[in-house]
Amino acid sequence: MTEQQTFWAMPAGSASLATSNPRKLARMHMKFGAASQRLLEPPLLCGSCRHLHTFEGNTKSYFKCMQYGVSKSEATDWRKKWEACGIWESR
Repeated sequence: MTEQQTFWAMPAGSASLATSNPRKLARMHMKFGAASQRLLEPPLLCGSCRHLHTFEGNTKSYFKCMQYGVSKSEATDWRKKWEACGIWESR
């Protein structure tokens, strides 16, 4: 009997992404790779990427990754401290 591969299975070696980061960030890392794969020091963070934009609300600011998508929901809120994905670009 052969093992069945599911379409949602994480690639080998990416288990740490799924456990240490939210699912949406893990998806970005699966699709574009992680910036840490570039072997740059210090590690690149989303906060220094040109794709991260700030939206002002009534009482606070919300960060959104323009490459991930933007909505008025917290489902697309992003964190500046997250490890950047492979499409990180300097501001």
